[in-house]
Amino acid sequence: MNIVYGAILSPFVRKVLMVLEHKGIEYQSELVLPFANKPSFAAKSPLRKIPAYEDEYVTLADSTVICDYLNNKYPQSSLYPRSPVERAQALWFEEYADTVMQQHLGPGIFFERVVTPGMYKRASDEEKVQRNIAAMPPILDYLEGQMNGTAFLVGGELSIADIAVGCVLLNGQYAGFYVDGHRWPQLSSYLKALFQHPLFVKRIEQERPVLEGMLAKASEVNG
Repeated sequence: MNIVYGAILSPFVRKVLMVLEHKGIEYQSELVLPFANKPSFAAKSPLRKIPAYEDEYVTLADSTVICDYLNNKYPQSSLYPRSPVERAQALWFEEYADTVMQQHLGPGIFFERVVTPGMYKRASDEEKVQRNIAAMPPILDYLEGQMNGTAFLVGGELSIADIAVGCVLLNGQYAGFYVDGHRWPQLSSYLKALFQHPLFVKRIEQERPVLEGMLAKASEVNG
């Protein structure tokens, strides 16, 4: 059995679940919050980050490692291009999303506006949010320049690049941060189409009750 440990609103957990769902692989999901202070979880994820993954062969941490493993374990419907050039491009977009984009959209925007008030009952630090929003235009400029006129970032079909970039920007939208279609028209159109892909539609529907609950609590805390 494939077991994914984490919280479904995490872009990294979402990325792993989408890979499994794209390949039609059954899995079990167990709720674990990031940095959970449980020895049993630390044994699976030494840095106590989510997600962690376990099957009959291995226990793994880090979404990039997990997704690569799953793609090799279940080679059908690959999310990694075969061409060495396109595979490298896809891996680059994944890395860019997980690091450069996430550092602002994650702890700086989504965590402050959704998780901090919705889970920890502390008011959002809106000054911190605005600093991170102000850091986003060069990132969005870069992505706008990478749009190639097709529905997907690399190779003309859905890849780990689209899943990684989409997962991080989706959390931005959950926190009220949207890509301005006037300033970044190609990126905005790309995201609108991407979020209509069945994989994203399924995730969004399953996440909606959790998100709505957290936003309701956040509204109470922030007034």
